[in-house]
Amino acid sequence: MGTNPTNPLLSKIQKFEDAVKADEGWESKTAEYALNQVGATAPAKREILRGRGNRNLKLEDFRDYVNLEMTLVAEPLSGEIPIHKSTKSVHPNWFRAFTTMPFVRSYYAHYDERSNGRKDYQLGMVFPRKGMRQGLILHNGDLTRFLLPTCCAHVFCGSNSKPMPLVVQPFTNFIQAITK
Repeated sequence: MGTNPTNPLLSKIQKFEDAVKADEGWESKTAEYALNQVGATAPAKREILRGRGNRNLKLEDFRDYVNLEMTLVAEPLSGEIPIHKSTKSVHPNWFRAFTTMPFVRSYYAHYDERSNGRKDYQLGMVFPRKGMRQGLILHNGDLTRFLLPTCCAHVFCGSNSKPMPLVVQPFTNFIQAITK
């Protein structure tokens, strides 16, 4: 028995599957950029892909390749209004209501899911931002380790419920700090 091509549910399923593929492709391109910046060769990338069953590259592959102590995750913010169009993400809110911004809520969700209550857990979440070729990274890593002296960043000192400092910076600058 075949599927009915006029079924309206099929178009929603196809859109969902296309969105998942686009998100995976975005993460794969970001991970490939990061691997290229640290000098990963084509054979090394093939070996990584072979280890994951020839599927897309992930940011965790980059983390493992450079032996980074910080867990990296990709958050394409699917289903959210793009940051450059969101009235919640205008720059004044970065100073007034940082923790309510969509990408910060996503970061805290990833952090809570992975940290198991550890205070020393380091997490970096890469997310897209129009105008930033590789997106931005939100992380709680060491400022002296991951920020270059010439890099611009937004540093949030923390809140009562989450007293850890958070840094938002271009992902390209983060990679440059790792490779210096």
